[in-house]
Amino acid sequence: MIKATGGSEDGKRRFVLLGLSEMNIGKLREGKPIHIFGSELGIAHDIIIMWGQTEDAMAEEITKHFGIEPTRTVKQ
Repeated sequence: MIKATGGSEDGKRRFVLLGLSEMNIGKLREGKPIHIFGSELGIAHDIIIMWGQTEDAMAEEITKHFGIEPTRTVKQ
């Protein structure tokens, strides 16, 4: 995995870039979420990357593993 942060020259836009390797994708498909600590990137929030067959299945996993309902689920 590669991780980076950056922004536009005018400072109006900021981004976090996460590049996943084939090994990372394999772990996700095995049901092993990837946890990126915000402090590694100088940001306030941690990032969790997960994979699931459907958005509903992922929401169920979040509830099961973290004991919380997702506060906002966006299906695309």
